[in-house]
Amino acid sequence: SDSVKLAALFVDMFSTTIIDVANEISVPCYLFFTSPASFLGFMLHLPRVESVESGTEFEIPSFKFPLPKLVLPNLVLNWKSEEDTYSWVSYHGGRYKETKGIVVNTLQELEPYALQSLYDDLQ
Repeated sequence: SDSVKLAALFVDMFSTTIIDVANEISVPCYLFFTSPASFLGFMLHLPRVESVESGTEFEIPSFKFPLPKLVLPNLVLNWKSEEDTYSWVSYHGGRYKETKGIVVNTLQELEPYALQSLYDDLQ
């Protein structure tokens, strides 16, 4: 037979709906995350933003130091007025852990703190 069995699917940070397709056809799905590990950590913790009071610091496990909430993107600061966009971004970030693994654009030497926080999150 000339057919080739599909070994895996890779999705990017905003095509996570393909995870469902991979599950339906019993093919492992992986995330190819083109941004650095620190931003991956931010995306994984985005749903926690709702509970942070305005003017307080926001702790992102993949960032070494907390950030004042006011330096975060408008999407985060005004998540209620940007609810459609926030929901869309948060939805995709919430699905990353449904994949079998994540290929992230970084090196251990560049982001040791961010990578360690992601490893710790797996424990």
